[in-house]
Amino acid sequence: MQKESIVTEYGEFSNTPTSSTKDIFDIVGWFLTIIIPTLVYFYTPSIDIDGFGNEPKVFLCILLSASVMWLFALLPEFIPGIFILLATLILSLVDSSIILSGFASPTFIIVLSIIMMTVSIMQSGIMKRFILSLLRHTHTLHLASWALFGFGLIITPILPSIINRAQITGPLVKEISESLKTGKDGNELLYTSGFLGVFLLSSSFLSASLLNFIIFSLLPLQEQQQFQTQGWLQGTLVMTGFLVIAYMLIVPLFFRKKEKIEHKFNLSLEKMGKIKVKEVISLGALFIFFIGMLTTQHHHISSSWLGFSILFLLLALGYVNLNDFQRKVDWPYLFFLSSIVGISAVFKSLGLDIWLYNHLLTAFPEILKDKMFLFAFIAAVTLILRFMLPVGAVVALLAPTILAIATKVGVSGWALCMVLLLVGDIWFFPYQCTFYRIYKAGFNNSKINERKFLIINALVNVIKLIALFLSFYYWKYLSLI
Repeated sequence: MQKESIVTEYGEFSNTPTSSTKDIFDIVGWFLTIIIPTLVYFYTPSIDIDGFGNEPKVFLCILLSASVMWLFALLPEFIPGIFILLATLILSLVDSSIILSGFASPTFIIVLSIIMMTVSIMQSGIMKRFILSLLRHTHTLHLASWALFGFGLIITPILPSIINRAQITGPLVKEISESLKTGKDGNELLYTSGFLGVFLLSSSFLSASLLNFIIFSLLPLQEQQQFQTQGWLQGTLVMTGFLVIAYMLIVPLFFRKKEKIEHKFNLSLEKMGKIKVKEVISLGALFIFFIGMLTTQHHHISSSWLGFSILFLLLALGYVNLNDFQRKVDWPYLFFLSSIVGISAVFKSLGLDIWLYNHLLTAFPEILKDKMFLFAFIAAVTLILRFMLPVGAVVALLAPTILAIATKVGVSGWALCMVLLLVGDIWFFPYQCTFYRIYKAGFNNSKINERKFLIINALVNVIKLIALFLSFYYWKYLSLI
């Protein structure tokens, strides 16, 4: 039986059994999903929070059950989030307006609008035209790799879905490698540059990852106003610069051979013909949206209304059809986004943020008093969880807790969540990164020295941790810590 899988922005789930071992693993997972929350509920002390009875403990048991589902990958990652919403609603732990607040969030409309603008751009062909235009001016392999890396950096803030960027770039890099007829070393250079271009700065821009929008939607209103497009980039400036410099130093260290290339990109561009109206409108819509987001303080039109208006125009003009709207939107991700916002709202509503802070203060007094230790502790917990859970699940579990701690210790919630996002992007083995597996799939069975690539990736991970350390002092300068 052919393996089928559901791929989303935050994880991958195979819905086809592959072996008896997998069946046993699933049985154990479902058993623990039921038994662990039951044991916790009946055999642990009650949670004493003024104004509440048993609701906080029941909600934590629901979270624990969903966490086991995530740990054993029993279901696609968005379904445990929906399970939390439904269980909370059925048990009437909080008012329905609180648990469903994520679906009324302006971020929901903004993300939906950006995804549809991305779909329109992908189908127009403007991206392929752009990369060919860059490559037509290259005459050496290293210049071609720089062009691919630059292409990735340019589309990173434009296309918020890392999966979409990997789906676009993987086949393009393979096609370019075959047309250039480079050797094995040349293929590996283009392979590495293409992936790092679309992935390296996914935490640097608000619109560079759909997970960034989850964090943004959880921030207090004041921090949402501060860390919109421009503020987010300002806060990640040191990190971004350091990572780009790291690429400039690491990649030439592993690929030293200078090789001239002969290409026929001019001919490919001629075959594509003149720029089409759909390409201009698709790219122009996204450009207008981001300019509108940057200048909100001047025209006072909210980003959600601006995005919704552009989405309506694309649908009305037929540049996004109904079939695309149904099939190309990552609806599981949008449900995931809304569920995480609702979970965070319930967490605060039940007073669990104060309760958790008091217990952490008792258990780890030095960590919460020393901000550097606090950052290191969050980074270590995130790194450990990433070996077991997909990044979306890690964000879902840790973000509400991190924001609760930030409020109590007087640290910017955005700064603490940036630790979560940056370290959550760190991976060492292919099973940890859905984006990489999708990018690699675009090469089919092309011979790539994956071991060499993974060594480069490991070095990049070390650089990310150093960049995070330097950002700590930069954030102190910005008075975020």
